[in-house]
Amino acid sequence: MNERAGWLPVKFVSRALLARALGLRTLPQLAPHATLWLESCNGVHTFCLRYPIAVLMLDADRRVLALYTTVRPCRIVWATPGTWAVVEPHPDALRSVPVQVGHRMIFRRGGEH
Repeated sequence: MNERAGWLPVKFVSRALLARALGLRTLPQLAPHATLWLESCNGVHTFCLRYPIAVLMLDADRRVLALYTTVRPCRIVWATPGTWAVVEPHPDALRSVPVQVGHRMIFRRGGEH
């Protein structure tokens, strides 16, 4: 596996049931450097979203198991076996962070470097 690490700022962490159910639907647009983190997640959907998102499936060591660079509205992405967390960044965030399957990700709450 590739040991290269990439980082993304995490702006939203959803643990409460209502927050998880609503996800990004409460935002009219996802900011380019905002990321939603969902633990214990079997998949994500983009119903009721008006914009595309990227989706990363991570294992417990924060290694990327699967990567979807652009998930358009009204789609479902099921979790890859072994997924511990799902991360939903803006698709542009992945253009500045060269993420690949196998990379270990580093996340900083609030987007500090």
